[in-house]
Amino acid sequence: MNRREFLASLGAVGSLGVLAGCPGTDSPPETSVGKTERKKTGVNGASIPVTYADRFGTVVNITSAGAETGVSKPINSALEDVAGDDTLVYLPPGRYRMDEAWSQMEFENFGIYGPDATLVPPSGYDDDLFVLGNQRSARRLLLDGLTFDVSATGTGPRIVHATVADGLLVRDVSVTGLQDTGRGLTRFDVTDPDGRGQVQRLELPDGGAPNGRATGCLVGPQSEGRIAFHDCTIVGFPDNGLYASPSPGIVDVYGGRYANNGIASVRVSGGGVVSGVHVVCDESRDGVENMRGIRLRGGSGTIVRNCRIEITEVTDSGGAMTLSNAMGSATIEGTVIRVDAEGVPAIRAKRPSEAGENGATNRLVCENVAISGSTSEKYAIRVVGREGSKFRNLCVRQLGQNRDGIVFVQSDGSAVTHSQLNVTGDPIVEDQSQVRTSGVDTGGTNSCEGSPFSARTNSRASAE
Repeated sequence: MNRREFLASLGAVGSLGVLAGCPGTDSPPETSVGKTERKKTGVNGASIPVTYADRFGTVVNITSAGAETGVSKPINSALEDVAGDDTLVYLPPGRYRMDEAWSQMEFENFGIYGPDATLVPPSGYDDDLFVLGNQRSARRLLLDGLTFDVSATGTGPRIVHATVADGLLVRDVSVTGLQDTGRGLTRFDVTDPDGRGQVQRLELPDGGAPNGRATGCLVGPQSEGRIAFHDCTIVGFPDNGLYASPSPGIVDVYGGRYANNGIASVRVSGGGVVSGVHVVCDESRDGVENMRGIRLRGGSGTIVRNCRIEITEVTDSGGAMTLSNAMGSATIEGTVIRVDAEGVPAIRAKRPSEAGENGATNRLVCENVAISGSTSEKYAIRVVGREGSKFRNLCVRQLGQNRDGIVFVQSDGSAVTHSQLNVTGDPIVEDQSQVRTSGVDTGGTNSCEGSPFSARTNSRASAE
């Protein structure tokens, strides 16, 4: 796409045409039953998708083991009685009590399905609920349709800690209620380097208590496989929304809404793709610190594509998009960033802590990126110690006082081409850097050729 085509695409629709199909842009196809393809069949008193009936040799209705709805009798013992290899446990509609952790450490093809089932821990409970799998002897896990109610005062379990070598599939799992004990709410690890996992439509809309350490979803240091998150909602956690940077494996994020999380709403390491994600920071709560949008924490080669980041109100923030010292090269493309919160950078790339390996560079490449907003002071973009960085088809329009455009620090060989920079400070700052420019418009009246910055709405966010 050339510059004219990109800018035309920005003005083509009233809500940021650059995002194309956001959320969910470029999502690979799902590996199991799609949300709109839930054809049911009856097996042993359970109404389940046909694909699940084909996948599992045994389907068990948990009521056959004495489980009851009504949250008076815990279902832990019933789960123990029916769980096993090649088995799907079905929970009929209703509310079920869990009063202690339930674990299934070794399995081959095990699942729990309950699209209208709600699991309720007792008031004050702060331990695990489901502990599923281990690094070597657990494969092919399905969790589908479960809701967890943690709304009782002082209640905040880790609802799921799943560790499988391969074959993780989590779908339409949701949590209602504030996680107010400081525990991480969910954790998923795929431990085989060749293993794969998917987490689809995980809904964590109520967040965690401020001044705590609650994380929405953690992908931990045991995870060496590849996990993809599709169309998830994670809102209001003080210690990261999606916290995937400890993972040595690759984490991809497709679509979804991540809002008002501390530290970062989406935090990943190198090698993956973040595509079609909508990040919003528009509510500042004491105890929720450094409200960054997308943070690239480590590794190299991450691609951020077709995302939308809006930073309008924060307690404080290191930037809408940040590259840490541990992050090598990265690419940002087709992405729209709006910053209205005072003094917050749109993109901040810190000095890499290590030189690129085998001749690789630590450069930042930005193409077809639009940055707008009313924030003052500092800069829209700052790049430190990243030689050879490239900016093409960039549109910056930030008209608050004393706002610089792009600041290059010790980043020789960088280039800005075919771009529009409309700021009140210096469009390009070269600090111990020589930067090549070509086709750069720094006039004071450009408006990014009709980009709908002033007409932006949150209609998409409302629909989500």
